[in-house]
Parts: sequence; C-alpha cells; structure tokens
Amino acid sequence: MMGLTVTLAATASAVRPQRKAGLLSMCLAPTPTWWEARGEEERLPFGEYPYTIDDKGRVVMPPAFREFVEDGMILTRGMEGCLYVFPLASWRRVEEQLEGLPLTDAQSRAFVRFFYSGAGKARLDNQSRVSIPQTLRTFAALGSDVIVAGAPGRLELWNPDRWEAAIQAVQSDPPRPDLLANFVA
Repeated sequence: MMGLTVTLAATASAVRPQRKAGLLSMCLAPTPTWWEARGEEERLPFGEYPYTIDDKGRVVMPPAFREFVEDGMILTRGMEGCLYVFPLASWRRVEEQLEGLPLTDAQSRAFVRFFYSGAGKARLDNQSRVSIPQTLRTFAALGSDVIVAGAPGRLELWNPDRWEAAIQAVQSDPPRPDLLANFVA
C-alpha cells in the first residue's frame, strides 16, 4: 500500500525523471516507507507502555516498537511537553519540511529552533535501551517513570502525569466533529 501524502510524519515523495511519449517529464514517485521496503503490510507504531528510566537516563524500548527504530532514531522536543522519537527515515522527511519553512517568518524560525535544536541521534543498545539526554528529560519532566506511546510516524515519551492529563483533556473536550467526519466510516 504505497500512498502519496505530504505531512510532517507521513510518506514523502521524491522527484524522478520518467519518459512519456518520447518526452522527458517529471513525476512524483512515492518513496517506500520502512515496512514497504521490506514487503510488509503497513505497521504503524501503536499502543502505550509504562516503563522505567534507569539511573543513567535509559529506557527499554517496548518490543512492539523495536523494529520501528532498529536503524536508529532521533529524539527531540515534542508538543504538549512530551518527546518525539522519529526513525531516521522519517526524520529525513521532517528535516526537509523544516528546511522548507520561510526563514523570514519569526514563528517559523522559533519553531525550527525549538524542534531542531533539541534533536539528537540515538540507537538501541544491546539490551534494547535508548539513552535520553538530560536536557530532553528535563524538558519532558521525566523522572523514573515514562509512558512510551505510538503515534503515526513517530513514538512519544511522556511523563505519566502529563500523559494522563492529555488523555483526559481529549475525553473532556473531544476534537471538532468535522475533524472526525472521515475517521469512522
């Protein structure tokens, strides 16, 4: 299932020359995602898992998410006080979008500064742990407990109290009906 959408964490597209009726034309060719490249059905990371952060700032990656980040990942500040974890392939698409924001717009510069300056590369160690830098743990108010949650194209690391508050906020004030119109068929 190879779709073509352009969002912050969805499938990106690449420009590829193609001959059509003897003329060279440009077409958009969908770039395969990590699961498509392996010939697998779409596997987005979903679920929420409570874990513990050790004294060295490491958390074990839940088994359900290990393949998603096995080639490396980028940890950075997220929205609502959580951390985002992008697989490297997804991060490259995020970078392209960040680079496309107008340098002359103060809000764009502020967002890029917020999002990009906190980013750092990481890999799972031999025990499937990832080390979370102190600056990011401080930003997300992570102590010894963490919620590792799946989201489209990324993972999120949450302070359990913030996670509970975020979930409660959605329950008490659900999204506008027009945002959900095509969600449930």
